[in-house]
Parts: sequence; structure tokens; C-alpha cells
Amino acid sequence: MATTKLVGEKHPCACSDNCPGLTGRTFAQGHDARLVTRLRNAVRDGDMTATEAIIEVTRRGGLDGLRFKLERAIDNAARPKKPRKGKGGKAKVVETMDLDGFTIRAIPETTEPARAKVGRWEYDGTIRTHRLAEENSTEADTLLVFEYVTRGDQPELMETTRYKRVAQPEANDLPIPVSLRGDAAAEAAREEVAEAEVAPADDHSDIPF
Repeated sequence: MATTKLVGEKHPCACSDNCPGLTGRTFAQGHDARLVTRLRNAVRDGDMTATEAIIEVTRRGGLDGLRFKLERAIDNAARPKKPRKGKGGKAKVVETMDLDGFTIRAIPETTEPARAKVGRWEYDGTIRTHRLAEENSTEADTLLVFEYVTRGDQPELMETTRYKRVAQPEANDLPIPVSLRGDAAAEAAREEVAEAEVAPADDHSDIPF
């Protein structure tokens, strides 16, 4: 059965599993370049082969043009690049870290406590918003990283972009105790309890001897 796409309908960008961007196309603006850079870095670092990278970009919706860009990026990955210079002619140094094929700024911009599922297990941790430090990235390019502590005899602090956030129940969604409910059933239950508390004890005076 064919589906009809509404004009202006937004959906998550396909560049990664946890991209916060919404778009009416396959990729948000500039995020196709982000995907190419991430896959190129994964091939360069030995995390995947060039063939696997091409399969991944195709799986995420990349067309022939994007696959060609990825192939060229992989071919040019070994070429050394000059460091960018800031004011005064000095090289601009930004502290970065590599995570799941992304190069991100090590210092997060925002943090938020959250619960998320990693693999089979759920963990309480922190979701951090990091700026991307990759080629062609802009100030709006960010990545959501989940930081949590593993269970077991030797807990470890872990970070990942491969997680599924678990919704926390709002206070209004929690069940209301019977003692605080105002519906008819709860009122009747309270009256029964009150009558039982004040009813005189049976002295068995009606039993003949």
C-alpha cells in the first residue's frame, strides 16, 4: 500500500541513529557531508572497510552522487593536511575526541540526566551534546552522546552514540494512591474502612447458654 507524504512533514535525519536534526528530506542540510566524513574516518582508522562504508551510506539513503563523494574522500584520506590557523598566525587547537567514527569536541555544550537502553540493558546516565569537529561541520552540527556506568564487579564509564532513550514517566502519569483519589470507588473504600474502625466488637451476647 502506497503512503502519502504530507507537505512540510519532518522526520529524523538519516545521517546517524541519534541525530537530533529534523528534515523533510533524507538528510538535514550539510548532514550528508557529515555522514561522508564519519565513514571516511572509520575506514581510515580501520573500523570498517571501504566496501562496508559504501554499503552503509547506501543503507542510509545515499544516492550515486554521495557514494562517489565517499569514494573520493576515502582515496584522499591519507593526504596530510595543514593545521588551521587562528588569530596571530598560530595554529588553532581544539580538544577533540573520536567516538563511534565521529570526531567531536571533547567539552560538551549541554548535559542532561536520562535513562537509555544500550544493547539489552537499561542504564541511568547523562546525555551530552557535543559539537562536531569534523571537516565541513558548522556550529549547528551536534551529536548526542550517552554516558553511563556499566554493571558488574568492575564498573566502567562508557560513552556511546548507539543507544535508545527510554521515556521517564511524568509525575502526572504516576498512579494516584487510593487515599488521595476522589472517584466514587475510592470514596466507597474509605467509608468501608471507617465503618470497620468504629463498629463495636461482637460480644456474642445473643448466643444462648
